[in-house]
Amino acid sequence: MTKAITWGLGTIRSKVERVLREMTGRLIIYDLTLTSVKSDDEKLVVKGTYKDPTAPGREAKFTIEFDELTLDLISCNIE
Repeated sequence: MTKAITWGLGTIRSKVERVLREMTGRLIIYDLTLTSVKSDDEKLVVKGTYKDPTAPGREAKFTIEFDELTLDLISCNIE
């Protein structure tokens, strides 16, 4: 039997923001946009963009994978 947990977008967004702050060393993540939130084989895959304050006009893209049941970080890729 599979457990089903439905995470709200606010919860996911705040978790993504926390991970990005830790990975980038920045206190503020500007213009965070979640473009895709999908469940994939017991993982929650979140894709999106944010503005990079060190390069005006540049958007950084990211893909973050969380454990679907606990929202523990599995991997983070920032381009």
